Amino acid sequence: MWGGEFGRTSDAQDGKGRDHNPHAYTTIFCGGGAKGGVHYGKTDEVGYAREVLTKFMQRAYRRPVTAAEVDSKLQLFQQVRADAPSFIQAIKTPLMGVMVSPHFLYLA
Repeated sequence: MWGGEFGRTSDAQDGKGRDHNPHAYTTIFCGGGAKGGVHYGKTDEVGYAREVLTKFMQRAYRRPVTAAEVDSKLQLFQQVRADAPSFIQAIKTPLMGVMVSPHFLYLA
């Protein structure tokens, strides 16, 4: 058995490389009757989407965000994800919603 570093994401880590997905790890099993090409378990996309949205919204709104605010964007993600071909495609919609929000836009 070999275990590696957990999965990388497309998000930057404070300009020092990419973030890690804490819900995805690489482990390789060899011998002992392990079947090649078999995948066990899966990444929790909804949990990861919540993490991405929370971090993004806090930076965009320049303040802590409420669970209700995150939940509304997460609900949008889940609706889009049902038809989207990938996580990346689906997460773009709620991120765009954050960027057109009056909480993000600086209105003087």
